[in-house]
Amino acid sequence: MDIPKYLQIENELKKEIISGKFKYGDKFYSEAQLKEKFNVSSITVIRSVKDLVKAGYLVRHQGKGTFISRSRKDKLVRLSDNEVFSDKQEEDRVKVVKLQEDNQAKMLKKLGLPKYESYYYIERLRLIDDTPFMVHRSFIPAKFINKNLAKDPNNYHSIYETLQKDKQLYLFDEPFTETDTIVKADSEISQQLKIAKDYPVVRQVKKTILSSTGEVVELVVGYKRCDYFSLSFSSTDYPGV
Repeated sequence: MDIPKYLQIENELKKEIISGKFKYGDKFYSEAQLKEKFNVSSITVIRSVKDLVKAGYLVRHQGKGTFISRSRKDKLVRLSDNEVFSDKQEEDRVKVVKLQEDNQAKMLKKLGLPKYESYYYIERLRLIDDTPFMVHRSFIPAKFINKNLAKDPNNYHSIYETLQKDKQLYLFDEPFTETDTIVKADSEISQQLKIAKDYPVVRQVKKTILSSTGEVVELVVGYKRCDYFSLSFSSTDYPGV
C-alpha cells in the first residue's frame, strides 16, 4: 500500500530532527520552504507539520514561526521509577479489591477487541504499614485470564507473576508505553488512598503489547501518592550509572 505523501514528508522531517541537523530551539522550515522542498501543496505541508507538533517534535509560536521542541523525543535514556519508603517502613503488600469480567464498548475499543469479546477488570491496592499509596486498575483481554484462577482474586496479587506461570508470558520483556501525569485526586481516589480530595497524585497509564502479535495484553491506569513517587533519568552514556 502506498504511503500518503504527507506521511512521507512527516517521516523525512522527523529523521532530520532526530539526526541532529537542528538544535533544540532552532527555527524550523517555513511553510513556503517546505512547499518548495517537497513540491507539494500547503495542505500537505500543514498536515505534516501539525502531526510533528502534536507528537512533540515541533512547537509553534504565533507570529514567530515553528521551532524545534526542547522536549527530548526519541532519546535513549535510563529511567528509574522510584518508590519512596523510609527505612523503618515494612515491605509493601497488595490487596485485590475487585476482579470481574466485563465488556464495555469503550474499553473493548482501547484494548483492540471486537464487541463480542470481553476483558477482566482487576483493581488492586498497594499498601505499606497499612497505608495505601497506590491504586492499580488493570484491563486484560479475557483470553489471557484463567477462569479457574480468577475465581480466587488472591491469585492475581501479582498479575505479571500469574501470567508468567499460567500463560508463559513474561511481560517485563514486552513492548510498552507509559505516560505519567500529575493530577488532583477525585473523591473515589482520595477515599481509596485516604488522602484529602484534590491532593496531588501521579496518574500512570501503561499499555503493554505482545511483540509476537501486537495484541494488547494489559492496559493499566494507576494512581500513586506523590510523596511515594519520584522519577530519575540519565543518558545512557552518563558514567557510573
